[in-house]
Amino acid sequence: MGIRTISRLIALASRSGLTAAWLPETDKQISTNGKNLFFTSSGNICGVNMGNHFVLEPWIAQHIWSDMGCKDQESELDCVSSIGQDAANSAFAKHWES
Repeated sequence: MGIRTISRLIALASRSGLTAAWLPETDKQISTNGKNLFFTSSGNICGVNMGNHFVLEPWIAQHIWSDMGCKDQESELDCVSSIGQDAANSAFAKHWES
């Protein structure tokens, strides 16, 4: 085992404590009434997909993607690279105002 490998293992081991600090299994009860919020539920878990709120991708909003001039692009990065930063800023600002 080389020094480089040992250095990486030490770095990984030093961060494992930080990673474990937030895990719910450590007897933490994070609520105002003392109820453990991390017990497994017997029912379905329901939620809202906020993906399109933070990242706009063609498969999420095809018509908006085409209207922005990004029809043949697969990601925001590809779109910005294709149409240029100024045009992308304008297109995304118009989308965000809608």
